[in-house]
Amino acid sequence: MNATATPRTFCLRNDVFAFPNETIWHHENGRAQWERAQKGKTGGERYMKRCFVLTRSASQFWRFANFAPDQPRPSTAELARQIRAVVAQPIWKAQRNPTRITIGGFANLRDASAAEPDVFRTNLGGWRQSYFRFGNWRIILPMGPPKQRATVVQLRQLLANDGPVVLWLINFPWLSINHAVLAARENEGRPGSFEVYDPNLPDKPQTLVFDEGLSQFHYPPTFYFRGGAVGVRAAYHKLWH
Repeated sequence: MNATATPRTFCLRNDVFAFPNETIWHHENGRAQWERAQKGKTGGERYMKRCFVLTRSASQFWRFANFAPDQPRPSTAELARQIRAVVAQPIWKAQRNPTRITIGGFANLRDASAAEPDVFRTNLGGWRQSYFRFGNWRIILPMGPPKQRATVVQLRQLLANDGPVVLWLINFPWLSINHAVLAARENEGRPGSFEVYDPNLPDKPQTLVFDEGLSQFHYPPTFYFRGGAVGVRAAYHKLWH
């Protein structure tokens, strides 16, 4: 069943996945320890290398899905079909008021992915969609202050006109971070401070800050990153990005 819905505010609590993207390596104090993490957080096969998959998919569910808790919950096979139908729709082709796929029996994406994590993990897409994403070629392009000033202007425009924005955080040629987050909004009264969904840390929004004086983005310390300067690029808003 499909329905047309008007745009709504992206909720960093409800419009994200309940389960995390897991990291390949064990981390201590933001630094990778060169041995693979032994145990998954989700049980069974570890769900990792999908930061782009989860951020892109969260944006797609916000744009193309409508959760209807008062309707019957779909069968496993039907839910799998609905998930695949949502994530098959390109973000860059989104219309202002698209026809949404209605998913019954759940209040929101967090509720659905908490109840049926295996169905979501199986049908959202594989790790190759992160590692071999077409836009990854842009890692070689300059990331200096002029580019970052242009990026923050672009980010504000995309948030105002299109909704949440997938951001690629990189410090190439260094490997301190190579990760995707989803920017939801610029904090009111705090210019340059953006609330983001980090798929490695789904239970609490993180804050990406743009320093106007230095023309540089900064990301806070996490278990996988020591915190500090990051290069930022917007992703998925165009076919080649």
